[in-house]
Amino acid sequence: AALAPDVAAMRAIAETVAIESGLTLADLRGPERSQRYARSRHIAWARCHKAGYSLPIIGRYFGGRDHTTVLSGIRKHEAFTSKRETPAK
Repeated sequence: AALAPDVAAMRAIAETVAIESGLTLADLRGPERSQRYARSRHIAWARCHKAGYSLPIIGRYFGGRDHTTVLSGIRKHEAFTSKRETPAK
């Protein structure tokens, strides 16, 4: 399956997240499922989706994952982010 021609922008997003997370691009695209890797991967997926990439394209780029896996990760990232931004009472 072919990747979008502007995959360079998605790669740039992924590389930025990898650097911010202290991981490599291969780590983000790889199979590791521990929390450290998964959270960073979810951030990258969310940023790629916000940049206009479709869920299937993101999934293919990040190790051939199914689009529903990507959607689930984006939702987890959004839930985690909203919890952290809620001020303590």
